[in-house]
Amino acid sequence: MIDQDYFRDWLGSLITEYGELHDFSAKTELLLTVDLTDGATSWPVIAWRAWPNWIVLFTENDEMHTVPYHHIAKVSVAARPSPPPTPPPRPPFGFSTFGDEQAGQ
Repeated sequence: MIDQDYFRDWLGSLITEYGELHDFSAKTELLLTVDLTDGATSWPVIAWRAWPNWIVLFTENDEMHTVPYHHIAKVSVAARPSPPPTPPPRPPFGFSTFGDEQAGQ
């Protein structure tokens, strides 16, 4: 059963064990994918934060999703077929950008 303890206590060590079993070097990157029970949603995940009834998933597309545990159908790990995407640069702290709008004079 996927729950808070799975993400907090087990998943990190299982990913490490998977890499060791397949003799991946430190340079080999792994791809962690979370599939939801709707059958259509699958996210490549770079980080997570576990809470008692739900989890926050941080995706490679620079998105954050809050998901109840019972909506997670499958968590899988595999060798990454290609390098991860580079996230867009973040705007400076304290400023917002709105497309190509120019600041007023």
